[in-house]
Amino acid sequence: MKKKYILINSIIFILLSSAFSGCISSDNVSATEIKMFTLDSSIDINTYRFLMDMVISTDMGGSKIKMNYYANGAVDIDEHKLMMEMRTSTIDSVEMDLLYYILDETVFIKMDYFGSEQWMKMNFSDYNVSWDSYDQMSMQLDLLDYGEVERLNDEVYDNEDCYVLKIIPDFEKLYKILMNQQVLNNGMIQDFALSDVIKDFSLKLWISKGNNLILKAYEYMSMEISLFGYTYSMTFEINIKFADYNEHVNIELPEEAQNAVSYLNYISGVSSSPPA
Repeated sequence: MKKKYILINSIIFILLSSAFSGCISSDNVSATEIKMFTLDSSIDINTYRFLMDMVISTDMGGSKIKMNYYANGAVDIDEHKLMMEMRTSTIDSVEMDLLYYILDETVFIKMDYFGSEQWMKMNFSDYNVSWDSYDQMSMQLDLLDYGEVERLNDEVYDNEDCYVLKIIPDFEKLYKILMNQQVLNNGMIQDFALSDVIKDFSLKLWISKGNNLILKAYEYMSMEISLFGYTYSMTFEINIKFADYNEHVNIELPEEAQNAVSYLNYISGVSSSPPA
């Protein structure tokens, strides 16, 4: 009789386990649940690496410029350290290499342009930016946290099964993030309502079903400003791949960077130099 009860209980347990497993299958997980899983998993992120390619196209009164940016880097969130190598190129194939190091609130930049190298440094306070403007993962999580989410069709990315979320951002949070970007924090768009400036914005996240971490982000944004009778437009298209979560990263400032000149003094010297 005892064996009979054990057998019945075992069958009931298996049936209940199967039933509850079905309730939490990936097919039934809502966009909101995926969002919460991702935010919860991100709490434990200490380090990561990223690859980024970005295209910025501008049209300033009929003068068009297209810039391509390719970057790879490593981030230590706890120590507020970052290392990033970046190459920029224009439609005319003019290239410039940049090497970034960030330690606490100081940015060190090595610029290699036409074979000439120069180390510069700047403080966050000089440009009213913060650590979060360089922490790519934090920016994605902020937009995810404050935005509405829509679940798209699942995809396989980098050999991993992924949820795909479309983010409809909170405009107040988006504005704060944009104003924290050095490339935009120049006063030009601060006098305009963000809803009038941004004509289109989309964000998609690929999230691993295995660990609920973001593997890829895709952003597209177009902006347009009418000023002094001219229309200025700018589009951003960004792909970011995240990898190597919580693996060791060694971010140490090179010795030659110790003699970096102030970025403000460097720009002031360049702008005041007589033409060659």
